[in-house]
Amino acid sequence: MKKIFLFFISGLLVLLFSGSAMASGYITLGLDPSDDGNYYIPSDTGALDVPFTVNGLSAGTYIVEFTVSGPGLSGEVQDFSGLTGSSSGGATWTSTFTYSGDNTGNIHLVRDSTVPAGEGEVQIVIKKGTSTAASKGFAAAWLDIGIPEFPTLALPIAAILGLVFIFGRKKEGL
Repeated sequence: MKKIFLFFISGLLVLLFSGSAMASGYITLGLDPSDDGNYYIPSDTGALDVPFTVNGLSAGTYIVEFTVSGPGLSGEVQDFSGLTGSSSGGATWTSTFTYSGDNTGNIHLVRDSTVPAGEGEVQIVIKKGTSTAASKGFAAAWLDIGIPEFPTLALPIAAILGLVFIFGRKKEGL
């Protein structure tokens, strides 16, 4: 019984130590600078660039699918294996490419300036044949917060100070 238990434990240890070598063919799709799935498009430029990296691809032919959905949001894949393609309104851009070692690209998102607030979804999928090799999705949001101009703030404050001054003089009897 003791020998069987030791044999079982040693087998588990072998599996644990060889786990990292077994996972070396796994394909990952990472986003930079944040991999938490939330991106915010600044209101001053109305555009955002999200670099991405694909690791673990072997040489061969792949299919990339890129979808952007959301009111007023459009996007473009740039500089990924010599490909450039765009999507908006939930339409999917699809292209075939031969992977030759260039594993980085850029997703350029642009929002419509007439839509003051919104949120959209971005999905990029890499397929080998009909099976999905890597997939990553994230949300992009924006909100325009208008900062009031000086007279909009100064006139009500001046009016209140003027009323305080008038009522203060009436109390003094002047």
